[in-house]
Amino acid sequence: MVKTAKEINKIRQAAKITDQAYQNLLKTIKAGRSEKDLAEIIESLLKKQGAEKLSFDTIVVSGVNGALPHGQPSNKIIKEGELITMDFGCKYQGFCSDFTRIEAVKPGIKCNAIDQIVRDYIQTKGYGEYFVHSTGHGLGIEVHEEPRISPKDETILQPGMIITVEPGIYIPGLGGVRIEDDVLVTEKNLPTTASSNFLVDFRPGEHATVVNLLTAAGAILTGKTAMDEFA
Repeated sequence: MVKTAKEINKIRQAAKITDQAYQNLLKTIKAGRSEKDLAEIIESLLKKQGAEKLSFDTIVVSGVNGALPHGQPSNKIIKEGELITMDFGCKYQGFCSDFTRIEAVKPGIKCNAIDQIVRDYIQTKGYGEYFVHSTGHGLGIEVHEEPRISPKDETILQPGMIITVEPGIYIPGLGGVRIEDDVLVTEKNLPTTASSNFLVDFRPGEHATVVNLLTAAGAILTGKTAMDEFA
């Protein structure tokens, strides 16, 4: 579960490839394209940035389909004003990134304690029943590794572990949202992977209330990755 410096560097590069692909993707998203079209664009951008292959099947769901946490891209046409959930990642020299778009994450804290922080906050806002999966998981050669950031995992976080933090809310008939960051556990308080630059100016009431969830979970939206601190 604890990664070596060499392994961390490879995961950092996989995250950077994914991050850059996402930045380029933002320039191409527009109404009228299908979910499958967008998935193909994502995969093409990842390969152009140097990805060896995908770390898992790309997820693109829009509108009401966003209520499916692991829905697959369909021929559904994306409409103006719809939310789009995109979950994708790549492999670089055998190591994975995992990206969807928490000062709580630091050595010595149990995984289930992090899950509880996120879960409790979502519950207080009235959306507890719509958070239907664990908060995150380990990341490395496999896209899903130990530890699990879940209610039952009492693994104590150690420096050098890399985990995902990906709370989500999925409301049937309406849609869903999931924000996912790759986090390197370290003694320092580092920003998480947060390439969704537009979220820095996210305003509740103008777009949605997801920014409140992110703030409570401790996600720091900076536009750079935590891995950059170790370059």
